Amino acid sequence: MKNYSIIYRKGVFTYLLLIAIIIIPTFSSFAQENQNTETGQNFTEYNGIVKDSHSNKTLGFVNINILGSNIGTVTNIEGEFLLKVSNSLKDVTLKVSHLGYKEKNVSISSFDENNSIVITLEPDTIELSTVNIRLFKDPRNLVKAMLTSKGNYTKDKTLMTAFYRETIKNRNTNAMLSEAVVEIHKQPYTSSVNDRINLIKSRKSVNYTKLDTLAFKLQGGPFSALYTDLVKYREFIF
Repeated sequence: MKNYSIIYRKGVFTYLLLIAIIIIPTFSSFAQENQNTETGQNFTEYNGIVKDSHSNKTLGFVNINILGSNIGTVTNIEGEFLLKVSNSLKDVTLKVSHLGYKEKNVSISSFDENNSIVITLEPDTIELSTVNIRLFKDPRNLVKAMLTSKGNYTKDKTLMTAFYRETIKNRNTNAMLSEAVVEIHKQPYTSSVNDRINLIKSRKSVNYTKLDTLAFKLQGGPFSALYTDLVKYREFIF
């Protein structure tokens, strides 16, 4: 009986070993296939840098979008960008825009053999309409008139997608960098309900070797940027 038990256990062990030998290569092949798919079979990476055409200085926070789609990116503070484009999209055109500069359309075919490019933007001057300034005897009435005019703002809830970036710099080097893609749930201006933010995707990096001085902040994060809306949050200025 013991001999049969030993043979049975050996048989089970051999059977399980055969299953492992069959499954492991199959799983490895599947993992490799997924890895190949993620590393470039379904998309191509394009990179570049955006500069001022006059001063040749790099431009940070430049918007780069594929025309006719919701695919896009933003340059970092050094003016560099990386954009992944699906191989199913052919002959796409990039719209490059930045505040104070003329918009520029760049074809994907303009990139070199390394899928890299240097894009230059022309400064753009916008002439504003004339503003007449009148002297009010009582500035309090002027502020009250401004606050009562907030009915001109939206009275409906609004959902907005935004990009958030916060940095702490030591001279020209980033000591801390936080970035996030957020959804802003903007409440009506006639409502007393505060706005809300959902984090879609975020990242943060800190180089403690660059923090050679004491740094502190009273409040930070994506939500603090909402308080710059003085019409909605007037208590922060008055």
